[in-house]
Amino acid sequence: MQHYHSRRIPYKQAFISLSDEDSKFLIIFLRSRGNIKEVQERMNISYPTVKNRLDKLLITLGLLDESEGLKEKEILATLERGEITVAEAVKLVKEAE
Repeated sequence: MQHYHSRRIPYKQAFISLSDEDSKFLIIFLRSRGNIKEVQERMNISYPTVKNRLDKLLITLGLLDESEGLKEKEILATLERGEITVAEAVKLVKEAE
């Protein structure tokens, strides 16, 4: 039985269609066993950038609706601007789940 994601593209085809940049990110993410801090260090990018790239990848694969990713991005952007505390951001992310 073949599994499909929300856009009805077979997973294998979705992975094959990833850009080189997305493929590299996915490999680093998997080698890091999903540890975002380790991905940050290996790629020399910020935490919000890792989260944004992960959301983009999940959306590309049809595993995340864009609206779900946008909510989290808005929270992180608000945190980066210093408009909310880390504790408030964590609370907002948990409430969004």
